[in-house]
Formats: sequence, structure tokens, C-alpha cells
Amino acid sequence: MARANWEYVRLDVLMPEHPKVSGLSDKAFRMYIELLCYSGRQRTDGLVDARTWRRSGTRRGRSELLTSGLVDPLLEGDADGSGVAVHDYLEHNRSRLQIDELSAKRAEAGRKGGSKGQASA
Repeated sequence: MARANWEYVRLDVLMPEHPKVSGLSDKAFRMYIELLCYSGRQRTDGLVDARTWRRSGTRRGRSELLTSGLVDPLLEGDADGSGVAVHDYLEHNRSRLQIDELSAKRAEAGRKGGSKGQASA
């Protein structure tokens, strides 16, 4: 069953041609997209905890993402143990705070709209 989903991450249409991305294997490319989606869905601001990172894709894929610079280890020299940050995530996507603020504005607008409809009934 389809559901309304207003959450998204932004992808530049030229992203597959970017030098950091174009040399990735198919598995590493898929991992990168999945990490972007995870970050957007969970509102992590691009941070991926160690458990999720270790469960993502393959060791080779994780190595490719680190080597390419598409993800940065959270602790220097400890990529597998501490998780990663999707490089420049917040330069291209909304932060948790921005999403929460927008959600609150929409909820307030809905309440105001709903109360106007009840007053005229």
C-alpha cells in the first residue's frame, strides 16, 4: 500500500558523473544512496552510527566510500568502529531542525485551517 511521504533527500542530476562517484562499483553506489536515504529518513543530519555502518553493504563497498571521500569516519582512523558522516550532507539536504520547524509550521497551519472550518459550520 502506498503511503504519503514528504521526506526526501536531494540528488544533483550530475551526481553520477562527479569524480567521487563515477568510479564507484555498483554496490558502493547503491550503499551511498542507501546511506543518504537512511540519513534523511532517520533525520540524522548525515551521521551514520557504527552499527548501521557496519551492516551497510560490504567491507569493500565501505572502503570505496571512505577512499572516495563520500563518507568521513567520525573518529580519526576508526572508520569501522565509530560510524561515519556522509560528506557535506547538510550542504545539500535539510537538517533535522529545519524539518522539525517546517513540520511544526504545517501542523499549526492545519490546526488554524481546521478551526476556521468548524467555526463556519
